[in-house]
Amino acid sequence: MNSPHVLIGRYLDDIESGDRPPLYDRLAEKCIVDHFMSDAIDAEEFHYYCARFRRAVGRDVVQNARRAA
Repeated sequence: MNSPHVLIGRYLDDIESGDRPPLYDRLAEKCIVDHFMSDAIDAEEFHYYCARFRRAVGRDVVQNARRAA
């Protein structure tokens, strides 16, 4: 079994690269929350991953808006 950090990191790397199926960001978000709720990651790590997730998803929204324009 991979560490939660490796798993979350892979999800976030995929989101940042744009190489993912539709709704993949929901799986990443669930992974982060589930690992926090199970105490696999602590509050500081949770906040770090959430911030990285928001940046990655926000970047994707901006890129999609530019393509649509």
